[in-house]
Amino acid sequence: LSEPYQRPLAASGGRVEVVAIDSADASGHSSPSRSSSADFSTTNVQVAGIDESDWIKTDGDFIYSVGGHQLVIVRARPASKREVVSRTSLRADRVTKDARFLAAEQALLSGDSLLVMSAAELRSKGRTLQALVIQAWDVSDPSQPELVRTRTIEGRLATGRLVGDYAMLAVGAAVHLDGDPPTEESEEAILPVWHAGDDGDDSWDPQPAVQCSEISYVEEVQGRSLAMLYAVRMTGKDAGKVVDRHATAVGTAWSEIAVVATNDSFYLATYNQQWWCPHESDCAHSAWWCSEAARLARQGRGGCEYRDGTVILAFTLDSGKITLRATGTVPGYLLNQFSMDEHEGHLRVAFSRNAWGRACFPGTCTWRACDCSDSGVDVLDKYTLTRVGRVAGLGRGGRIYA
Repeated sequence: LSEPYQRPLAASGGRVEVVAIDSADASGHSSPSRSSSADFSTTNVQVAGIDESDWIKTDGDFIYSVGGHQLVIVRARPASKREVVSRTSLRADRVTKDARFLAAEQALLSGDSLLVMSAAELRSKGRTLQALVIQAWDVSDPSQPELVRTRTIEGRLATGRLVGDYAMLAVGAAVHLDGDPPTEESEEAILPVWHAGDDGDDSWDPQPAVQCSEISYVEEVQGRSLAMLYAVRMTGKDAGKVVDRHATAVGTAWSEIAVVATNDSFYLATYNQQWWCPHESDCAHSAWWCSEAARLARQGRGGCEYRDGTVILAFTLDSGKITLRATGTVPGYLLNQFSMDEHEGHLRVAFSRNAWGRACFPGTCTWRACDCSDSGVDVLDKYTLTRVGRVAGLGRGGRIYA
């Protein structure tokens, strides 16, 4: 039978339970069937309709779990037929030999396409780099998943979102600085790399994932690392293909990237701290890894002011195309993704500020100093990220924990 045959299993009180009988192909191979449209639970998400990457996914009939080196698919229902239908190694031959697979971390599911994201180490030009392996699997036959496409990217996955037919992946990438201002000839050597892997040729040399001319800069930020945003096709013959990418220079590399996505927008928040100098002559060093960014990167202590805050990037999403439309800042730092929320044309951002001084808020002093920490909420215009409202001075002497 080309379609699953359904028959009543039992009837009681006017209720009939239906189960699917697996169909077999011409070779006699039995393919597990998707049989029911009943409601089922999925990943808890912040924004309705925008799925978030996780280590376990389900379509209601099958459960897809990634971890270690395996993709495990379990038949979820009916309960009488619950079983493991396949175990597949994620250490595929088409992962470049220059990358050492570590462990699967997260996945996104769209129809018959499962995108698996795994931590790895990438060897490039004598260096060992933190990397991300992206694998697109065709799970139309859950008993025999088929690897469709592989991409190895330098960097660390922050999170992923499913927006329509595209997976939007936020990746933090370091820049390889040796202390000396680079020349234009050396820019390629210090930018993050990636390996296409689409043609299965594991001898292909990794290439820069982005060029300096493609990087966006924020004037308030002294760039030390890159926030990379990748759009990956999830459906059709191009499933797993990176269709667009965007790189923005951001500050502290160790700070976790916070992300919120909607059907047409992607917001990325990153913490930044630096010494800010009003004039180039006040700075001990004013060069960065890309020559065109030198005027935007200022660092120094003599006559300079220490600043910190969170930079927010707003991207417009249109059928996989990524466009940076605005940047903005809020004081202090964000706890996590739930510190941001879009509502009726505005982005609401909850922040905390840590500071110590000699005279701040009564009752917050220790023998050393007084705690000047507080929290607040900024309301930003969705399209321009300009501030239209603020409530500050909340929870003086404390910070946001949840």
